[in-house]
Amino acid sequence: MRKIRKTGALVPMLLFLTVTGWTLTVDDVLSQLDNVDEVQAALLELKAAEKQYAIAAFPGDPDISLSPGVSAKSEAEGSFSEQINLTGNVTAGIPVGLSPERRGAAASSREALERARSAVDQARSEAFMQVFLLYQKAWLAQQEEQVLKAEVLAAEENLRVIRELFAAGQTSLQPMNSAEDELNAAETALISGTLSRRIAWLELAYTVGIPNAEEEQLRSIEMELADIPRPPELTAYALAQSPEARKIRDRLSELQRETDSLQGVFLPPSLRITFSGWDQSASLSYSMENANIGLSYTFPIADYGTDFDELSRSSNSIETWELGISVTLPLQSGKDRVLQAELLSTQMAQNQMELDSLSSILALQIRSRYQQYLLSAEVVEQAQRSMELARETLETVLSRRQEQRATLADELMARAQFERSRYRYDSAVTESREAKLLTAQASYRLGDFIRKETEDTGE
Repeated sequence: MRKIRKTGALVPMLLFLTVTGWTLTVDDVLSQLDNVDEVQAALLELKAAEKQYAIAAFPGDPDISLSPGVSAKSEAEGSFSEQINLTGNVTAGIPVGLSPERRGAAASSREALERARSAVDQARSEAFMQVFLLYQKAWLAQQEEQVLKAEVLAAEENLRVIRELFAAGQTSLQPMNSAEDELNAAETALISGTLSRRIAWLELAYTVGIPNAEEEQLRSIEMELADIPRPPELTAYALAQSPEARKIRDRLSELQRETDSLQGVFLPPSLRITFSGWDQSASLSYSMENANIGLSYTFPIADYGTDFDELSRSSNSIETWELGISVTLPLQSGKDRVLQAELLSTQMAQNQMELDSLSSILALQIRSRYQQYLLSAEVVEQAQRSMELARETLETVLSRRQEQRATLADELMARAQFERSRYRYDSAVTESREAKLLTAQASYRLGDFIRKETEDTGE
């Protein structure tokens, strides 16, 4: 059972309940959905997905290092360390983008983020459906209890009249026994109905996180729902919004990216520029595969002792420097990539088959729900006709009561029958509304109804 946490968002509602009693409506439910455990879990998953995407899309920090060095030179027959050279080397790696592999990972992470956002909407829809159905169940149990009380009153009055007739010798024992059985059955039904009402109330109260609230009367449900489209449109929408379908489509996109990266026999080239001169050296490299710039610079810091290079340099020697440029073009036969592409093509076909199968399953589920919704509308019409007939019967009995042509037992019986027919009508309307919401839920359109209700209430 989902349970709304007792967070600060519930404090105003609890204070309101203390003052005015229980007044939970659909609007109150909508304002509390984010406190449901599953919704909070989905929100945490969304936050984690946002962090994971940020990591995947981040090219990385620059890598800089400094390496000091020392070297010693001596003549073959000289003393140790006649010349000491101190040098320094600075290297740096600067990311300037994402490698093809990292770009694919970032795209997959972005798709996972979108799925996490959809999961939050789905969790809210499911939480709404659960709490709404519990409220509906508790309200119906409350209404039925009033009907059962009316039926007990009618049975009591009927038994009283038959007992008087039996005492006067105007009826036999069998009708009196039947009346007693009817009263016993009505009282048993009332006890069971009262228990059902209390249990339904407790389920609702504990689910929305206010188990200590005093039990009060629930208000009737006032909700105008949007029209349900035809099954083909619902199926197309469901296929576009289904988390399972979206996951399969994302997998197909990932496989397509991997296939595209396998085209050709040339791997991404790399460029390198080097320079040396005046006792210094530097290099600059760029790798298209890794989208990284590499820098290296070596320089002298200090020299101590004899300068052997100066001694070996002739009087007419000159300083020189050197600049070099190189390009690396990796080649491959392509056989490995061809085999991988064939494997990826097979996996794409498997995923497409799963998507087609899911489409058929969704279509069947939606058509089944839609047919239940259509039948529920017919049940509402039938229940309304029965209620009107019961109303006419009650009016007739009340008219006869004024003319003293009907007894109090007749009136109580007619009232109980009318209350029972009205309860059946309320039940039919409730079931029709539930069938409509379940159809919307099966097609992943329940969120549209929730947003519509929120907009209508101005929240």
